[in-house]
Amino acid sequence: MASISMLVLVLVQVIISACNPSRAATLPNFTSILIFGDSTVDTGNNNFVTTAFRGFLGIKQTVPPSLAPNLTNDDLRTCVSFASAGSGYDNLTTLLSGVIPVSNQLGMFKSYIAKLGNIVGNAEARNIIQKSFGLYNEGVRTTFIAGLPPMGCLPFLVTARLKDPHNRTCLEDENEAARSYNQKLVNLIPQLQASLPGTKLVYADVYTPLNDMLNNPQRYGFTTIDKGCGGTGILEASF
Repeated sequence: MASISMLVLVLVQVIISACNPSRAATLPNFTSILIFGDSTVDTGNNNFVTTAFRGFLGIKQTVPPSLAPNLTNDDLRTCVSFASAGSGYDNLTTLLSGVIPVSNQLGMFKSYIAKLGNIVGNAEARNIIQKSFGLYNEGVRTTFIAGLPPMGCLPFLVTARLKDPHNRTCLEDENEAARSYNQKLVNLIPQLQASLPGTKLVYADVYTPLNDMLNNPQRYGFTTIDKGCGGTGILEASF
């Protein structure tokens, strides 16, 4: 399977760039990048909670986890990740794993707003939030929404339905479900944007580039595409 780092590249290229001052002049006027989610964008928050799940991104120097004890004032003004590997919208998803559910990530975000206000003042904090990628109800007006990857190529799904140990191929019905979801999301985004005055919702197609990586691995420097890049390579939920 393609490396998770390539999925990360697809999802957060804009984030990495926006947090790099040398490239700031070429980018839209986003004052901050605020990230919520699971393992694909957890830059280390799970290193500070009691759980076996860990984030897959090794880019702490670019988008630091909000729970890091060494966050600087500049970190808080620019880029912070509230994501937690193994998380989900339903709190039951995290009941046994001990990771941070999305609802708690929102609580962490509110604490972040208070800290930011102490650093730059409440008026400037509101300005930073309004010009950030993030959440509408807390003042954010631009949100980056990623679709699903080729779910039928996840190692644990392939293994769960494996009939021939020598033929680890992607599951087309699972991939079709992912494509169907993505199309419905694309159709829904304009409706959501119309219902949220002043917002800009940006859809991120991660399915197409990842599917191309799986079908043409040599273009991206890969030689093995039938196993994941971490752990056993056959039981994990990462590409």
